[in-house]
This record gives sequence, structure tokens and C-alpha cells, in this order.
Amino acid sequence: MTVTLIIAIVSTLLQLAGYAIYNRSVWTGRVRPNLSSWLIWGGISSLNTASYFSLSRHDFVVSLMPFTVTAVNVLTLFVILRKGTFQRIGRVDAAALAISAIAVLLWQLAGSSLANLMVQIAIIVGTVPTIVGVWRDPSVERPLPWLLWSLSFVIAIVVVTMRHVSWVAYASPVIQMVMYIGIGLLALRAQRPPLADMRRA
Repeated sequence: MTVTLIIAIVSTLLQLAGYAIYNRSVWTGRVRPNLSSWLIWGGISSLNTASYFSLSRHDFVVSLMPFTVTAVNVLTLFVILRKGTFQRIGRVDAAALAISAIAVLLWQLAGSSLANLMVQIAIIVGTVPTIVGVWRDPSVERPLPWLLWSLSFVIAIVVVTMRHVSWVAYASPVIQMVMYIGIGLLALRAQRPPLADMRRA
């Protein structure tokens, strides 16, 4: 077993740990996911993985984590739909769904590198509703899964670097790392006591 494969497995296990915590939180009602974000992530995750696999020249080590994320993304979407504790779809969510659909259509017309960037645009747009939701109400999400996923993407960047694949392959882990750290930090606010309470203590 090579060093890069071990690192890729660690990255994948962090993703699975985050999803296990997240799905349990969804099922118990501790979080209220943004449905539009998960519809977008669940819908385009297979496209993201396909384009990523192509960019990595069919490198299984680099693609191990994306393949795993695709499977658990779809599973999580089913859990969210089954449990029914998600946030309502608003204007921002509807706009994100429409823009993501356009990005996917452009993906069909573009070459592999440009196609991957189109999918990344859809992922960014799809994440915006979740960011907005956590900004408004930090209690709708738990920080731990997002921070675990962020750490997983940091390790995935190391794997991409060690395997010397296309520079475009950095886009997906870098973008998701930055956005997920932001969501995790925003969600942390729900666990901090208000400043007035801290002063009374």
C-alpha cells in the first residue's frame, strides 16, 4: 500500500465520519439542512466525480474520496427527504437551483477541464443557500461535520499534489475546503454564549 493511498484513505474516512455525524443529526432533528443545497450536491456529485476522474487520468487514488462522497451525498439527500426537517426553499435557493442547472447544461457542451470548472460553479452556487442559512441562524447546522469535511479536503489537496495531476483537479477540494470551513465557523456561533451572558459570568 503506497503512502498516497493511505493518505487518500484517511481523507475518505474523515468524510465518512462527517457524514455519519451529519446523518445522525438530521435524523434526530439537531440540524435543519438546506434542501436546495443538498439537491444540487446530490444531483451534480456524479458529474463532479466523472469530470474529476477524467482530469486525474483515471487515477483511482485521487478519485477515491470523490467516489465515496458521491455515494454518501446521494444517501444523505434521501435521509433529508425521508426525515423532512429541512429548511424551506426561498428565493436564494430557487436562484441557486436555476444557476446550477445552467452550469450543468454548459457542462454537457464543454471540454473536460472547462466542464470541471462549470461543475465547480454549480457547487459554489449550491453552497450559497446553506451559507446564508447558517449566517441567519447558526443553530441550523452543527460545526463538527463541516470541519471534518474541510480537513478531509485539505488532505485531498495533498494527495493531488503528490500524484501530479492537472492543476484543474485542485479546484474542487480547494473550493469546498474554503466554503465548508466558513460554514463550520458560522455554525460554531450557536455554541458560544451571548456576549452579555459572558459578561455576567
